[in-house]
Amino acid sequence: MKELKRISEQDAIYLAGFFDGEGCVGIYQRSAGNSGPGAKNPNISALLSICNTNFAVLQHIVNSCGGWVTTLPRKCAPKLNGGARQKQWRWSAGPRETAHILAAILPYLIVKRDQAELALQFHRSVLEYMHRPHPGHNGKPALTKEEVQRRFALADKMKAMKRQD
Repeated sequence: MKELKRISEQDAIYLAGFFDGEGCVGIYQRSAGNSGPGAKNPNISALLSICNTNFAVLQHIVNSCGGWVTTLPRKCAPKLNGGARQKQWRWSAGPRETAHILAAILPYLIVKRDQAELALQFHRSVLEYMHRPHPGHNGKPALTKEEVQRRFALADKMKAMKRQD
């Protein structure tokens, strides 16, 4: 399991400000291909991302907080003056890192505080479900119909919050 980075207060403050302006937190259902062969559970996760044209700032976030950076494909039309658009990068964090990073930056968030709190609530509830006894199951338990509905309801609540912002 990937070790989570220790996030300094200074880096948490910096990331919170940057994330409030440029970041995105959501609860998403990932494609079936990401769930693995024979998977029975929908793959629903809370995830973070930031898109930006400055690779160095996103790499600083990787070094100080975790996650990874990828390049975004160019699908944009040229600028009105015909010039090319700058290359864009996306910083992302997986589900476990998302919860760790959100917990560190939450005290400093302003704009996306409610969304971050909902994502943390989602993550905690997933862990609670996983650690509950599931008689007759070894390993990762199959989700009940009610649990799937609850997770989708939280994802819908996050979408509604984002539409309001």
